Amino acid sequence: MMPTATAVVRTPQELAPLIKAQIEFGDIAAEEAGMPHYRRAGGMLIEAKPGVRIDGRETFVDYCERVTQKSYSQCRRYMVAFQEQRRVARITSTRRNGENVLARTSPSLRAATGASQVGQGAPAASHLMARREWTAPVDDAVRIAREQQSRAAEDRATEQRRKQELARKLIQIGYRVLAQELHPDRMGGSRDAMTRLNEVRGRLNDVYG
Repeated sequence: MMPTATAVVRTPQELAPLIKAQIEFGDIAAEEAGMPHYRRAGGMLIEAKPGVRIDGRETFVDYCERVTQKSYSQCRRYMVAFQEQRRVARITSTRRNGENVLARTSPSLRAATGASQVGQGAPAASHLMARREWTAPVDDAVRIAREQQSRAAEDRATEQRRKQELARKLIQIGYRVLAQELHPDRMGGSRDAMTRLNEVRGRLNDVYG
């Protein structure tokens, strides 16, 4: 008889970084899915900018925040994403040594904001650091969660071994006591009783042995 599998229960402390990481991953995925729309909105904001200045009734910052219901810093991300796409389009249309230059737009607004530094004198290393900066909290959360899961798994395995050892001792002790009572040579004992005892011990050993 095989032991019944039990579900692993994680503590709130173990789950907290995992929850945060999953939400962060979801935000990133949603942002990546919306990039075409964000870029188009950024292009329209850039197109509207000269007219807002000429009109003069409100600043461009006020216009962005009123129209998008977002902060101006978020609007700048939209515009940077659009500008990066245009920059990449120009690069890929040129030729170097007879071959097209391979370039890709950033998959998210945060990555696009970091990528906008390239081409303005910022070294490639700075660009990579900027793109990795926003992922650092997620990486840390995942690392901490894995460490906690590993420790929790070790603790559960240790606890399980201790319970099995205790169960084996109880089986041995109980068997010895009952064997003396049920042995055919003892008053009240019989071969059937000993057979039954041995069968029960065998089943217990299958589960806890």
